[in-house]
Amino acid sequence: MVRTLALKLVLLTTLNCYARLNAFAIIRSIVWRSDRARSRSDGSNSGGSTAGIARTPRGLVVGMTILVGASLVKAQGPSLRANPIIGTWKQNMSTYSPGPPPPKGAYSVRQYAAGEDGSIAAITMNVDAQGLPSLGAVAAANYDGREYVQHTVATLATSLGSHISPRIDRTISYKPLDAYTVQIVQKQDDQIVSISTRTISRDGITMTEQQDFANAQSQRIHNILVFEKQ
Repeated sequence: MVRTLALKLVLLTTLNCYARLNAFAIIRSIVWRSDRARSRSDGSNSGGSTAGIARTPRGLVVGMTILVGASLVKAQGPSLRANPIIGTWKQNMSTYSPGPPPPKGAYSVRQYAAGEDGSIAAITMNVDAQGLPSLGAVAAANYDGREYVQHTVATLATSLGSHISPRIDRTISYKPLDAYTVQIVQKQDDQIVSISTRTISRDGITMTEQQDFANAQSQRIHNILVFEKQ
């Protein structure tokens, strides 16, 4: 899906540039022909015939109409500016703080993909020290501050097993703070278990997440995680 959006963006940009170049070429051609016709008219009609002069405004109108039409095509097309979160991110364990960090060799990978309805699917995979991956969490949500279902391996198995009216134990919400920062709230059984702030660098390469959550022993943990776009 991400590759499709990228191809659409490249195609739209190419078509827009092509349309503009063609429009300017047509304008130049029309103006040149009109000026040429006017020169001939001025040379052959010392009485001041306006036949040649009348062509220039008409040519400019046609040319500007084409240019405006090309701009309208661009304006009417869907906005394909990708959300900077879209893509695959790998955790940089050298910047894990304050700790204690996971076992040496362990890290997390996150993948974000755009949905057709504006939602963003988020998948977190944890890789252990032996290189074995496991599902951390998966969710699809709009960034509108509302709560959406989030699944871990356990809740996903329960949901898939029930088929009808699955119990929702865990939710997640995303509240945009600015173009690069969102506040993320996770709940378990209607109780907040984690609040984090995720920020993407202006160059779109680094993602930093400040976490505040309770561990299995109900202790408050404050961590800063750094991910790099792959």
